[in-house]
Amino acid sequence: SVSHSQKLKTTNGLSVEVPRIVSTEITRQIQTITWQKQAREHVSGSRLCVGVSRNPAGPYVTRITLPQQDLMKTINCALRNVVDVSTFCWSSIQVNSNSVSKEHADSNNLGLSAIMILGNFTKGGELILKTEPETVYEKKNEFFFFDGTTRHLSNPYEGGNRYSIVVFYHKDTMRLTDR
Repeated sequence: SVSHSQKLKTTNGLSVEVPRIVSTEITRQIQTITWQKQAREHVSGSRLCVGVSRNPAGPYVTRITLPQQDLMKTINCALRNVVDVSTFCWSSIQVNSNSVSKEHADSNNLGLSAIMILGNFTKGGELILKTEPETVYEKKNEFFFFDGTTRHLSNPYEGGNRYSIVVFYHKDTMRLTDR
C-alpha cells in the first residue's frame, strides 16, 4: 500500500489507500442508493452500473439520479486524487451491494480495472484472482488495480454489509454515437 499523498502510475497489483474520511463518505452515499438486483447470473446481491454499458441495441450511457450522481462524483474525485490519470482511464463504475461473485472473467473491460471494497462486514469477502500463484486481496478502503479479464471471484462474507466499487474502461466506449 502507498500513501494517498502520491499520485501513482497504475500497474497490475498496485493498491492505493483512500483517506478514511473519503471512504466513509463513499460508504454513507452508497447507503442512500436505490438498488437493482444483479442481472449477471454469476453475481448475487444488488448493483448500480454508471457510465458506458451495453444492451442488445448497442452501447449507451446510463441515466442516474441525483444521489447516484453525487456518489459518482465522490468516487471519481477519490480516484483522481490518488492515481496518475494518464496511466488509468475509466468509462464505467459498477457499485455492488452485498454481492458475492462466482468465478468469472470480465469480457467488456479494456486495460486495468480498479476495485475498492468497503463495509462493516467482519469476515471473508476477499477478491481472489486465479493467477499463478493465486492472488488474494482482502484490504478495505483501498483501490486495487487488476486485470479484470483474469478469472476472479469473491469469497462469501459474514457480519454486516459488503460493498464493492469496480472502475473500468468499457470496450464499447469508442462505439458510442450521438443517438
